[in-house]
Amino acid sequence: MLMLKDISISYGNYGVIHNVSLDIGPQEIVTILGPNGAGKTSLLLTISGLIHPISGKIIFQGREIQGLTPDKILRSGIAQCPEGKKLFSRLSVLDNLKMGAFSRKDKADINKTFDEVYNLFPILHERRKQLAGTMSGGEQQRLAMARALINNPELLFADEPTSNIDADSARKALEILAGLRSKGCTIVVATHDADLFHQFEADAVYCLANGMIEPG
Repeated sequence: MLMLKDISISYGNYGVIHNVSLDIGPQEIVTILGPNGAGKTSLLLTISGLIHPISGKIIFQGREIQGLTPDKILRSGIAQCPEGKKLFSRLSVLDNLKMGAFSRKDKADINKTFDEVYNLFPILHERRKQLAGTMSGGEQQRLAMARALINNPELLFADEPTSNIDADSARKALEILAGLRSKGCTIVVATHDADLFHQFEADAVYCLANGMIEPG
């Protein structure tokens, strides 16, 4: 489904990713494990089109996508739940979800997707008029995940999905992510938390350190 071939990324003269290659199959659950500063977020942002690699290829569903704009990559079937949630805190839950669906034009299907998301996250339906910034950390994490899922992605990136939330909310977030496989979604979780890795039954694990995939 997704292949990275010798991807390198730099910020100015500082290299952050060095010749990284990945191969992710359909409906797999994959963990990218590495310490803070290893380059996990940079790698995900590059796949999503927010950072341009200096070399290498990104192939999604047989098509090279490096160089495409983020909105085109989103429409191709790749969505991201970013680290730190990055919600519109002064907008309601409903408006945050609508912002997530900005690139979609199919109103009937959008309404169907909203129903599916509310079935997956009932609390969001209950709180749909509440300002996102007034919700608990666990509730905000659910909203961030729902906002990504509103696009019906084939591939979902979750960057540090359990950071700064309580243990029960973290467990529920992992259960939801794992359950998405049955809906045909491929899941990639990036985390520094080795304990999370042991809880999350991944099909493949890539260990990232100093911008490189470690062998093993």
